[in-house]
Amino acid sequence: MNQEKLDEIFFAQIEKQREQNPLIGAQFGAKEIYQRLLEAIREPDGRLNINPLLLACSGLAGMSCQMTVREIAEQKEIPVKSALIEIGCQNGTRYYMGDNLNYFLLENQYSVWSLAVGIYHHIAPDAKIPDIHQYAAECVSHLGDENYKVWGNFSESELILSNRSLWENLYPTAKKFCKTFHEIPILFGLALQLAIQDCSKVIEPEKCLAMALENALLSAKLDYQV
Repeated sequence: MNQEKLDEIFFAQIEKQREQNPLIGAQFGAKEIYQRLLEAIREPDGRLNINPLLLACSGLAGMSCQMTVREIAEQKEIPVKSALIEIGCQNGTRYYMGDNLNYFLLENQYSVWSLAVGIYHHIAPDAKIPDIHQYAAECVSHLGDENYKVWGNFSESELILSNRSLWENLYPTAKKFCKTFHEIPILFGLALQLAIQDCSKVIEPEKCLAMALENALLSAKLDYQV
């Protein structure tokens, strides 16, 4: 039996199980995406380099929120300017914000924020849940700052190139697992959960969450349009 036929059977089985578990596609897709990233990032000796793994997963989770708003707007034939608020800075950089973006990033039950905090609470049940407003305010305070770098290492231009390359390679796979565009940020949020879970074995969970949120919040707002 060829791979195409096997894939057809596999996705048919996922479709049958959606009634009992609407997120099953996103869950399977997150594992597939995460495994691909692990294989690409793991060192030749088998060691896990957590920084590029966390950077990739948090960047994709953030970017997926903006890309999903754009996809839904296009599907509904709504102008992007009505779906996203464009912010221009004096240095010429542009960012995208707004309620539609925040819905996927911060506000719904399966938002990137909710999923990241959920796994953090699972790993560190006695730790205090951080205030998302502080993270959000910190992110906004850096917009337009040419000297700012995520984690002190990665400039916005580097993040844009990295996130866009990853997105172009992995989004087609993600789409196969998701029945609607709304599931895409959930899939990448679940992949980020897996990254936080693994990376928290190496660094403090609180630091791991802070790193993931810093990048995800900014990546959601960056200008990926060419």
